[in-house]
Amino acid sequence: MIEIDGTSYETKFNYRFYQRVVDNYSTKEQDGFTRLFGELVDANPDALVNGYRYAIDAKTLPSTEVVAEALADSGIYDAEDPFADMFKQIKTNGFLALKLKGLMNIEKSGLKRAQEMLSIIKKNKDATEEDIKGAQNQLQMVELQYKSLEKRLKDLNK
Repeated sequence: MIEIDGTSYETKFNYRFYQRVVDNYSTKEQDGFTRLFGELVDANPDALVNGYRYAIDAKTLPSTEVVAEALADSGIYDAEDPFADMFKQIKTNGFLALKLKGLMNIEKSGLKRAQEMLSIIKKNKDATEEDIKGAQNQLQMVELQYKSLEKRLKDLNK
């Protein structure tokens, strides 16, 4: 529940929320839900403002500035882990939980592809030490990113 200008708005993390995020928060490089997920994982306050804004159960949404002020007034920013609180609300919806699982599967696939690429390069007779080292570095980077994401998700699930 968010109170704005004396009116209480219920927040619902459901398919309508998802559609709003995709329609209004996407960039050329990234769909809105993936973007919001990344911001939650990175503990970016924009995720809170935009997430709660798109979850407001109203036909017309208030501006981000008004939502940001309402969140400040309600003390959400002062909560122990407001990002985990929002993440848990998102996960309670079956559709959104599946979307989150799909995003994690994409990350796992990236890790697997990097491992396979290194294996292929090592087996290639024409591969140079530089090729192998490059693939090893790429794999290390992907592994670090994946482990970091796993750790943050574990924190968000507490």
